[in-house]
Amino acid sequence: MKKYIIDADCLNLASAACEPRESKSYIINRDAVVNMFVQDEPSAYLKRQEDDAVFVDLLSDTGFKIVFGDSGEEETESNKLDSTVLKRGDLLKNMLNAFFDDRIQRIAKVQFRNPEVFGKSVHHRKAVYDLYFDDGSKRRFVVEMQKDEISFMLNRIHNYTSLAHSNAMKKGKKFKHDQQAIIGVVIANFVLHENKKMPCISVIENGDMKAGIVAMDLTKIMTVELPKFNKKIDGQ
Repeated sequence: MKKYIIDADCLNLASAACEPRESKSYIINRDAVVNMFVQDEPSAYLKRQEDDAVFVDLLSDTGFKIVFGDSGEEETESNKLDSTVLKRGDLLKNMLNAFFDDRIQRIAKVQFRNPEVFGKSVHHRKAVYDLYFDDGSKRRFVVEMQKDEISFMLNRIHNYTSLAHSNAMKKGKKFKHDQQAIIGVVIANFVLHENKKMPCISVIENGDMKAGIVAMDLTKIMTVELPKFNKKIDGQ
């Protein structure tokens, strides 16, 4: 298992999952974190070393959701303008902005939504996104971390973004099909695209390939293929 050192601002979060609940108080809601491990032992995701450093597997669903979905304080009027306070969603915002270029506008804020999205009836499938949020500018984001290789990952994120669009369609004659744009982000620990020319970070858009023109930007899918990254920690 690969191990990643949690940012110092998140150490208290990982400790909340490892330590007994009554040991001390934490900024985050400890019960919410502990409840995430009902099916799995915390040791499967978090390990405490002799030097007391805490490690988390960011490639696991649980580790990814804890670090990028739950770390930090909830934003309040008192900490809203305080840049020294790590707020919930800040780590996710910073990571995604590091991936974006001029094809996807940077995120200014993260407003989490319920990741469980239901179909139109009991006969339709529901989806549980890893992370689901909007940024306050008529865009919604579906973020998926996939550690183990599956052949249908691109189809899955396509279906997830389509379901998000479908649920945004409101009843009534006043609906003008002006729903929020949906951006799907897949971070994969394997090679997604068969074409080896695809870069490590790709943005799939709807357009005319021959003309090289993006026809509509209501849906975009960004893929991040981790095995294609070859930059070392020292920057070489």
